[in-house]
Amino acid sequence: MEALVTLQEHATLKHRRFLALRRIEREQNRTERLNSCLASFARAAELRAR
Repeated sequence: MEALVTLQEHATLKHRRFLALRRIEREQNRTERLNSCLASFARAAELRAR
């Protein structure tokens, strides 16, 4: 017999999905900022090399 999900379990699962999505968003933002920094460093090195 399939177990029924209680309201508390449903709320917990919903919260965990929310946290997982936020974690993905944070990682994407972190990656974008890191790429931006690396591009700036590369540009600065290019300008210094001239």
